[in-house]
Amino acid sequence: MIPQAAAARSAAYVITAIEGGQLHLPRLRTRPQDFDPDTRERFMAGALLPGAWYVKAQRFRRHYRAQVLKLFGEVDIILAPATPCTAPKLGQVMMKLGGVDLPVRANLGLYTQPISFIGLPVVAAPLRKPGGLPIGVQIIANHYNEARRLARRAPSREAGRRQRAASLRNEAMEINIPDGRGRGHAPPSSATRRRSTPTTSRRSTSCSGRARTRCATASASSSTATTRSPPSAPAAIPASSSTATS
Repeated sequence: MIPQAAAARSAAYVITAIEGGQLHLPRLRTRPQDFDPDTRERFMAGALLPGAWYVKAQRFRRHYRAQVLKLFGEVDIILAPATPCTAPKLGQVMMKLGGVDLPVRANLGLYTQPISFIGLPVVAAPLRKPGGLPIGVQIIANHYNEARRLARRAPSREAGRRQRAASLRNEAMEINIPDGRGRGHAPPSSATRRRSTPTTSRRSTSCSGRARTRCATASASSSTATTRSPPSAPAAIPASSSTATS
């Protein structure tokens, strides 16, 4: 278990709020209408926080970082949730967490703040639940150990692809095909497909891409040439003058 995660979340919020408020303070004074209303209020609240809070949060940050780094003396990577809920729907404003209604936008990073503000390398991977929306998972590694973290990411990504492929196959089986075939009907066999496929000349099947049109034209020309009726027989040769005189 990551120690003092709740305190780390609070310290991370204080640091990011004060730094963000101070960074955008000149524009907040001169061009407040350019900001999204929710973002503007958050920056203004951060600009009003006392500087002493920032100093205390930075001191705790150093202490907390040392405590988390000790965990890597026992484990190679840390797995933790990246989001407190499944993926929110488009336009969703509130979510229920622990029986309490909370704003989605301000609380999706509850589990990432304690890790990101001490600078550890992290990969977030979606974990799909059968029949449900995915949830995010963090794969956390020690500093300068990104290769081991990414090696753990590859199997989870492949597993996600297999889950998605299986889900698509199940959805495809639910589709009503116009000719009456439904769930459980196998597609036509390869022998049936071969019988139903019209035969083509060897020359036309070898055509592909842009050459197909030229190939088809050449094939049509050669077909026309071979089916054209033979020229009529030449007219009878007239008798020579010597024969006529005799």
